[in-house]
Amino acid sequence: MIREELCFKTAASKHTKKKGEETTTSRKTIMWTLILLLLLATCLQPEKSLQTNEKNKATLNKNATSSSASTTVHHSGLPKVDEIYFTAYPGVIPDVIMDDFLDGQIDWIIGPSRSDLYQLVVDAGHKMSEMCPQAEFTFFPINCRDYKLQSSDPNAPLNDSNWRIALSYVYGVDDKQADSFGYYGVPWQYAIGNPVPDAQLPWYNESIRMPDTNFDEAWNILSSNGYDNDTDWLRYNSQDVRPGGTIDCLYSTGGTFYPDGPLGGMADNWNAFLTYLGVNGPQMTVAPTDFMTLVAELMSTREYDIIGIGLTNLGRYVDWIYDLSHSSTDVPWGWNFCGIHDTEFDTWANIILTDLSVDNVIAAASDWQEKFVYELMPWIPVRAGLEFCTTANDTRGELTNLISMDNYGPRNDWS
Repeated sequence: MIREELCFKTAASKHTKKKGEETTTSRKTIMWTLILLLLLATCLQPEKSLQTNEKNKATLNKNATSSSASTTVHHSGLPKVDEIYFTAYPGVIPDVIMDDFLDGQIDWIIGPSRSDLYQLVVDAGHKMSEMCPQAEFTFFPINCRDYKLQSSDPNAPLNDSNWRIALSYVYGVDDKQADSFGYYGVPWQYAIGNPVPDAQLPWYNESIRMPDTNFDEAWNILSSNGYDNDTDWLRYNSQDVRPGGTIDCLYSTGGTFYPDGPLGGMADNWNAFLTYLGVNGPQMTVAPTDFMTLVAELMSTREYDIIGIGLTNLGRYVDWIYDLSHSSTDVPWGWNFCGIHDTEFDTWANIILTDLSVDNVIAAASDWQEKFVYELMPWIPVRAGLEFCTTANDTRGELTNLISMDNYGPRNDWS
């Protein structure tokens, strides 16, 4: 506005000047022009200064970036890993892995969850990543089929849902917790009484829970459904259950949690229950096998009775319910390990997998959990917990930013 006004006034003076006033008018024009230039210079100066400052900042940032790229400086806050090498420890106990970590042979481990091993890494000053609920669980799949898949041998009593429900009373949540804590010695590993881990809210229904140990109720269920202890062997419909045989539980070699924790605890409780009934069998046994054989038994040959194993990387959603319990996945190398076939399970699993309504999925997951715990019990849910990783105390600083992801845990494909 100032410049337009000056131009207008300058033009008016030129057209209205009188004879003898040319010099005065020219001086006035020059004066107003100088004032205009001075005003313009004053207005534009801050912008010029700002541009100069930004240019200086850019130069400083460029110099700082060049400095941080030095091979002798690690710029904290910008994690960088060029290569990651994974070391496999098939069939070894956790103590061996811990020894290698403390000796500097490996830099990053899961856990440790056992209290004695945890104290070792704390005392050595290694970095523990934040704990977070992990969408995973330990469980004992039960072969629910009427016959073994390869040998066609009868599979009783595992194919009887009444027997499986009774087993959940023989080995209840309280004893699972005692055995889990007895092994780990820490509060962040805990027994579960629901097939959905609590990290998977809102799909997890906390009101649905397996019972605590109760031999009386276990026998009430069995005796009301065709079982008797009239001889020295447990019988069903007046026939010996697995005459002369055993119920065998398998776990992966090196997985000491299973025989020293809940799998061994469940076998001990079952055998104590037989003593409570005054019968000799069938006894429950626990034995190790190599991991590849275990997986083949679980997913292909399916001659097993009960297996101790864990599932992880479940993510935020319960779509794994479809994989583990829909009848269509009971095929070789399918994920219906237990061979469970139930039309309501199929209906709820379809809703969980395909329905776009959150409320419908929550309702279906809740219905599935309720029937699982109180009617079918195709596997024994055992343990879940908080997970974390330990990173070596590395003076180079290259490992300081390896952290787990919130509400997903370190045992995932992205950490």
